[in-house]
Amino acid sequence: MTEVLSSMPSDERISRESPQLVALLKEMKEGLDNVTNKIKVLTSKVKAGNFPTSDGITYLEAKHLLLFNYCQSLVYFMLRKAKGLSIQGHPVVRSLVEIRLFLEKIRPVDRKMQYQIQKLTNTTTTTEEPTLAQKGTAKSEKQEDLLKYRPNPDLLISKTKATSEDGSGVYRPPKFAPTAMEEDKMSKQEKNALRKEKQMMRQAKQSAYVRELMDDLEGRPEEIRESVGAESREARRYIEKMEERARQEEELFTRAPITKAEKQKMKHLTKSRNGLLGLTESFFDEIKSLPLDGSAPEEMTSFNNAGSGDRKFKRRKLYRLKGSYRVINESMASSLNSSVILASLIDARCSTSAVTCFPLHQAPPPVGGRNLAVLWRWKRKKKSSNSFVVFSKKQPENSLQYRKLGDSDLVISEITLGTMTYGQQNTEKEAHEQLSYAFGRGINVLDTAEMYPIPPREETQGRTDLYISSWLKTQPRDKVILATKVSGYSERSRYLRDSREAPRVDAANIRESVEKSLKRLNTDYIDLLQIHWPDRYVPLFGEYLYDSSKWRESVPFAEQLRGFQELIDEGKVRYIGVSNETSYGVMEFVHAAKVEGLPKIVSIQNNYSMLVRCKFEIDLVEVCHPKNYNIGLLAYSPLAGGSLSGKYLDINSEAAKKGRFNLFPGYMERYNKSFAKEVTTKYLEVAKKHGLSLVELALAFARDRPFVTSSIIGATTMDQLRENMDAFLTTERPLPPEVTQDIESVFKKFKDPAID
Repeated sequence: MTEVLSSMPSDERISRESPQLVALLKEMKEGLDNVTNKIKVLTSKVKAGNFPTSDGITYLEAKHLLLFNYCQSLVYFMLRKAKGLSIQGHPVVRSLVEIRLFLEKIRPVDRKMQYQIQKLTNTTTTTEEPTLAQKGTAKSEKQEDLLKYRPNPDLLISKTKATSEDGSGVYRPPKFAPTAMEEDKMSKQEKNALRKEKQMMRQAKQSAYVRELMDDLEGRPEEIRESVGAESREARRYIEKMEERARQEEELFTRAPITKAEKQKMKHLTKSRNGLLGLTESFFDEIKSLPLDGSAPEEMTSFNNAGSGDRKFKRRKLYRLKGSYRVINESMASSLNSSVILASLIDARCSTSAVTCFPLHQAPPPVGGRNLAVLWRWKRKKKSSNSFVVFSKKQPENSLQYRKLGDSDLVISEITLGTMTYGQQNTEKEAHEQLSYAFGRGINVLDTAEMYPIPPREETQGRTDLYISSWLKTQPRDKVILATKVSGYSERSRYLRDSREAPRVDAANIRESVEKSLKRLNTDYIDLLQIHWPDRYVPLFGEYLYDSSKWRESVPFAEQLRGFQELIDEGKVRYIGVSNETSYGVMEFVHAAKVEGLPKIVSIQNNYSMLVRCKFEIDLVEVCHPKNYNIGLLAYSPLAGGSLSGKYLDINSEAAKKGRFNLFPGYMERYNKSFAKEVTTKYLEVAKKHGLSLVELALAFARDRPFVTSSIIGATTMDQLRENMDAFLTTERPLPPEVTQDIESVFKKFKDPAID
């Protein structure tokens, strides 16, 4: 603690910047001084060998010593946090946990001691033995409520004229210290106030605001909605039964055995999806703070989204307390226990709203995304589902949908904005225009990489991040989910590292990549950091067969994860993922994380479209399934690099001449082959048959795949971006069965035509 104190800033600076922290530390110092004085008395007794009992120190002194150590560790913990030092894995955390465990263990002893004290103060025994007649009378009468007896100070004073000669100096306890007292009578003003409060509660329960909140229960995630009803009533009955058992055990000083059936019932009800007790039972406890006059509350928030008009949504919070979720008004947040920090994000597009809780010592991580809802613990449904979408199906069909990304707390839009053309085909102004338009229509995640723009060149490397950075300055950082990528092994990318050596996915390379990305993006953290391609050899970018002769030594999976762990501990990275990965790689990463206790990957960014399906659908679908490894797919190139727009079918068209395939010869050549064009023509015929454009067919296909969390779309013009987004919003959701059948018919004949 001395080292931390010596390295702290000056008192004047702390007082100026954090007056509340100074006041808290002073208050804790005064308390510690008092405890220190008591401990000095204890240590003096220990040194002198004068213990209160023959067996050692008393129970209360041991408890005070524990509390002193707890306070001391807590102060040291707060000082490290105030200085900004890391507490991850620090011994003080273990000390706090151990002492808190001891205090929890001795709580039953405290309760029994308090019970004994209350029993002695509430009831006293007389010096005279009752007669048999009195005993019989006492049994026949109804047992009196001992809580109505209150101390009577008058009976504690001797009524005799005792002098020092008759031994009055010896204390004699009175026979009847407690006496029955009348209940305090309420004043007229108190009765009127209570009557008004009850009347206000009745009015509040009938208000339109409350009814709307209660009706909105149908729009919440099923994990929450299913807990209301029979299960919650059953849980309440079980809790009442256990509380009654605990009272009897304390009174009789016994421990009643718990049957196997009761243990199973307890295990069932303590699960998060079964133990969401009393979703609204405490709602009316704070009802007085709700608006009752029918006017719009202060918490009303307008979200302006292009093409959707102004919408108003009441801001409410859903917080988790002792296994239950309670709906509370925004204005009640200040009255909550200070041991949690509530962070709410409202979903203006899907009818869900929730909140996540974080311990006091851990600031809530910035959860990006416009109009989102985040759950502290999101349990998947027990029954299998045909979709990975975790939100309620009541999301409007003509708006973007939001989905949870793997095991993370990120809830992202079904469209991710790709940025690899920024700095090469798009100017900074055009990039800003696209970003503002996309996020204005509900997209909340963008994807970049340290090597962007594409095609990769040393002269332009990092320009994409700089364009994003200048736009990001005008946006709330917590409203943007920022995903970037660290490059894997590549002899052609030596310019990415200061050492001019080929990039590898080890701790040093990962740190250098992240530090440079943070500097270019001018931000403190990255929401999702992905490995752009594996460090080991794998078939990439159109290659299909694995060439065993190209096998090479690579960085072990656990070592790669340790490099990410360091940055996560420092708060520079929130979640990690992979890209262009195989089933083997995904399984090895998950296994290493489980065995070594390292962070688990939450996403995989792979190529997926109507022209490239087999590589993911053959086995990666099973690996990434929520019931298996629960890894979300970010599908890039859903239009196959622009091939599925149809513009390259006519090589003489103006759009084809301006396309990337012609601007950069050899780029994505696999999509520009005659066989791929032939299959594209087949899909174009399917689209025309059903009154769709080829873009609408391709993007709706990717959108409706149950294993796709989000599709990454990029554009070089605003018209392309509008067309792509409209394809998600206007195309029927899901595609009619006859459309999907025609798509499958083409696929069965041609499989993946873009494979080299």
